[in-house]
This record gives sequence, structure tokens and C-alpha cells, in this order.
Amino acid sequence: MNKIEVGVIQSHGDPGAWMMMLAKLTQRGHTIQSLEDIKNLLGECAEVKSSAVKRVASLPHGTIKRFTPITVAVVGASRRFLAQIRTHQVGLTYVSGSLQYSDYSGKGQFTIPYMVAQKQREWLDGKTFSGPAPLQYFKVSCERSMEHYAMMIHDYGIDNDSAGYLAPQSLRNILIIQGNHQAWDYLIRTRGCNRNTQETQYVIMRIWEELLKTPYGYEFFGNSGPDCLYGKCREGKMSCGEPWSKYRDEEYGTFSIPVPRRVIDDRWPLLKDKEVWSFGNNT
Repeated sequence: MNKIEVGVIQSHGDPGAWMMMLAKLTQRGHTIQSLEDIKNLLGECAEVKSSAVKRVASLPHGTIKRFTPITVAVVGASRRFLAQIRTHQVGLTYVSGSLQYSDYSGKGQFTIPYMVAQKQREWLDGKTFSGPAPLQYFKVSCERSMEHYAMMIHDYGIDNDSAGYLAPQSLRNILIIQGNHQAWDYLIRTRGCNRNTQETQYVIMRIWEELLKTPYGYEFFGNSGPDCLYGKCREGKMSCGEPWSKYRDEEYGTFSIPVPRRVIDDRWPLLKDKEVWSFGNNT
């Protein structure tokens, strides 16, 4: 026992170097005699070529992809999104704004569902509806709920937590998520597919888009995405019936437009329609 050493090697760092070091460590255990040997191996792996990192990252060896977490901030997604995304706890850690401690009186902003924007476009194009503009009606309903929320707090002395039950699911939120590379890959696969809500799917595409920009992003996440992007959907009879194969027409790593951006532009074109969102300063 007098020969045992313990030390912090590096809490975060180059994900490619860490993965390659851990992979080689499993094969070179007999050559590692000290902490210094491990540090030297990590330094050696920092010089490994991208092609080698890509090759190892494509293997189904999850453990060696869990040592360099990535932290992502999501600002403005709804509390409904929060409820859905937090069902994935394995390998992911979450911290969000709290209705229990925060007072949103006069500060509530709302996420407008994409279908409301579609109906708003129809309304602007002259299609007859029995009420006011869909987006405006949605916002007014949300604002009325938050007026009642503020009244409970300031007129009745109700605590923030109890008044929070009046807050609509559309109330925008702040969410910080940290996960390792394997956990992010799994989240993109399960929450990126069409069986999720449009908001959840959209946020996952935005996260995937940003993860591709991280060090070795394409090596780790270039083959992410729903199963149907590459082959058969594992949902069977529960499949949506709209495979994503159309979004992947080039070999991994050579996209002129990354897959998540292709999906966003194809599925939610109204996000670029400023006229549709003119009623929604808080969207």
C-alpha cells in the first residue's frame, strides 16, 4: 500500500486526447507504473490525428467517451420542454430557473408553439378564423394567467411556489445541462426524432448544431441523430413513418450544410418569417 498514488490529472480537457488515452490505457496497463506515466500518455494522445479519433469515436465503447463533459445553456425554452427533457437523467445534470424561488411578476415571457405560428401565417394570408389573430390570442391567454399569478403574490400574499401553479407551460425558462459525449449522443438520438414535441425536437437540433462546433465535434457527433437517419427505426409500429434519410446525402464529415441545420430549415421555415412573429415580442 505504500506505493499507491492518487492525484487529479485534469478535470476537463481535450475530448479526443482523453478518449484515445483511455482506450490505450486499457491495452497498456502493464506499462503504467506512476501518475507521471499517465500524464505522459495523455500528452502523447494530444498529438493523435483526427482520423484516429474519428475511428475510435465510431466504436460502441461508451466508457471512454464519458470523461470530458460538455455544458450547454438553453435560454427561452418552455417549462413544458423542461418537463420532457429532464426525463433523461442518465449521464446528464440539470439546473433550471425555479418557480419556487423566482418571482416572475411582470417579467413572464412565453414560448409560442410552432403550430400557432402556422395558423398565424394562414390568418395573415386571409384565411378566416372566428376569433382574433391566433398568435395574439395565445399571448393574451398566457399574459392573463401571469396577471393572476402576480395578483396571488402581491394582493393575497401567496408564496411564489404556490402561485407558480398558475404559470402556463409556455413560460420561458433558463436551463443548464451538463453531460458526457455518450449521454449527449443518446439524447440527440432519442429526443431528436419526430415522436417528440416540435419544441423539444427543435431545441435538440440546436444543441446538436452547437455540439458539432466543439473540439472534435464531428468526430463525436457526426454520426448522431435518430436511427432512421442511417437505417431502420427501432420504434416499429410506433414509428412516425417519415424517415430522415433525405437529410443525409453525403458522407460523414463532408456536409456542406450540417444535418441539424437541414432539419431546422426544412421542418420550421416560418422561424425566418418576421411578419408571423410580429405580434410576439416575447416569443
